[in-house]
Order: sequence, then structure tokens, then C-alpha cells
Amino acid sequence: MASEKIEDLHAGAGSAAHLFVLLWDTLSNILGTAATATLIARAVKRAMRSTPAFAGVSITTKKFTYEYRLPDSWRAPDNAAAMAAFDRLLEELVPLLTTLTGHVVVRQLARLAPFAAKRLLVEQEPPL
Repeated sequence: MASEKIEDLHAGAGSAAHLFVLLWDTLSNILGTAATATLIARAVKRAMRSTPAFAGVSITTKKFTYEYRLPDSWRAPDNAAAMAAFDRLLEELVPLLTTLTGHVVVRQLARLAPFAAKRLLVEQEPPL
């Protein structure tokens, strides 16, 4: 089970941290925490190449418990750089999810109001 940090639970609504917690929880409920941690870590690694705001994001495991840490800056609802980094995370995550699950998980995420408003969860064909 994922161990959420107390500071992440106090993230402002609409902040990148709030969206990350929603993403983590939703994927964990659908795929389990191990798969969620693996997929998000892979997406973060890919996005980190072009987005320095990921420097403070970490996903770790301790005795079968998965944890994540987010930069403090992600908790501010008006932080454009953090929101851009979260959007970049989604851009990297969608193709991974589509490849592994088809459109099922992406459609479920897109039904959540905060993600539907972003329009980043478009259905993509899996890469060959």
C-alpha cells in the first residue's frame, strides 16, 4: 500500500501535489501500488530530461511499501512551473498506460474532473 506523506495530504486543491495524489490514488486502486510506482517512476524519468521541476520528485520502496516525495513548490496552487511539470508527467504516462492497458485506464482517469479539465488524457494509439 502507498504511504502518502502528511504534507501531500495538505496540498492545496488544484495544486500539482493535489493532482499527483489523485493520480497516484486512482492508479493504485486500479493497478495496485507496485504497478503505479513503476509506471509513474518511468514517466518521471522520461519527463525529467526536459523538465527540471522533477528534480525533487522521488518514488521509493521500503519493505513492499511504496512512497513518493514531492517538492514543496508543488503544493502551491498558483505554481505554473509545477503544473507544467505535472502536465508533462501526464504526457509521458498516457502512452505507457495505453500500451499496457489499452484505453481502459486512461478513460477512467479522464472521467475525473481535474483531469478532464486539462484535456491531456487524450486517447492515443499504443506505439508499435
